[in-house]
Amino acid sequence: MSKDLNIIKQFESADKEEFKRPNHSDFMDSSELKKAKFSGVRINQISQSQELWIEGEVKISLSLFDADFRSEWNRRYSEVLGLCDVETVSQKGN
Repeated sequence: MSKDLNIIKQFESADKEEFKRPNHSDFMDSSELKKAKFSGVRINQISQSQELWIEGEVKISLSLFDADFRSEWNRRYSEVLGLCDVETVSQKGN
């Protein structure tokens, strides 16, 4: 019986542990990214869109399901950053 009680105590201590969310842009919501003045590209899992952030502001937000996603992303990306001949290189499987 004492063996069973020991297992229960282990579960009780696990329930009391605090979860600390990583301090990383992948785990931040929009208000936190804005406050942190985040710059970069991220996938918004809620809206299923790809976003370009510059100093805490969303400059591009484009649905991943857009039929012309890649060419539209490249066009907007080049406009926002003042670049020409932008080409997106996909990861294997995309």
